[in-house]
Amino acid sequence: MSYSRNKNALKRIQKLLDSLLAHLDNGNTDDIVLVSTEPIKLAYQIHEGLKVADIYPEYAKYRKLIEVYKFKTKYDKVIAERRDKIVEAKTILNQQLSKMVVEEAIDVMSIIGAATKHKANELYFPNVTLDNSKLDKLYEWCKPAGLFIINNQDLGITLTKSDPGELRYEPTRLSADKDRS
Repeated sequence: MSYSRNKNALKRIQKLLDSLLAHLDNGNTDDIVLVSTEPIKLAYQIHEGLKVADIYPEYAKYRKLIEVYKFKTKYDKVIAERRDKIVEAKTILNQQLSKMVVEEAIDVMSIIGAATKHKANELYFPNVTLDNSKLDKLYEWCKPAGLFIINNQDLGITLTKSDPGELRYEPTRLSADKDRS
């Protein structure tokens, strides 16, 4: 799917782009995290708006964003990551090594065993599909351990130390309690 060249594509997200420019003009050198219920759609709209800025001279001020940031999605976020950020090879290696795939696990006990043994930031169990009662048992172990569950349905289970937002699994009884309050 190609990006629109219509000026309306930029006008749709112009306030957001203006706030990104203001952040940049204030001398901030941090990455920017935008929380969204539809992060892929938001990232697409940002890329589309910046393509329009690249075409029309009246939007030239937004070209600066293209030079400074690259936009990525992760869970429920769009991250505007600085291109000039100094990246340490050690940090990248640690991030990659902290994500582990455990194909041997097939049930709750083997998931707990792998999580206890490996202590990685993120563990993916591609061969595990659990019903709600077994997911609830896993949740009871994960909660005090500081781990979050992402139920990928037929694609397995992921345990992560960072909160995945809406993707995290919570037992149905907890969800019902939240709805009542």
